[in-house]
Amino acid sequence: MDFNYKGAVQNGTFDSPYKLLASGISAVASGGIINIKPGDSSETFSDINKPMQIRSVGGTAIVGH
Repeated sequence: MDFNYKGAVQNGTFDSPYKLLASGISAVASGGIINIKPGDSSETFSDINKPMQIRSVGGTAIVGH
């Protein structure tokens, strides 16, 4: 995930990451991992209804309140 990504293709890869948390949540398998690239902020609300890990890559990211 890269909230600053400007490319047209978003497929969840390193070179074409998702820019919306909801897209990553939908695409990741149960028990999978979402990597978030910090650098900008995005206030978003998404329900997560399956087990997964959310990791920050390359800096600190805050999830939740």
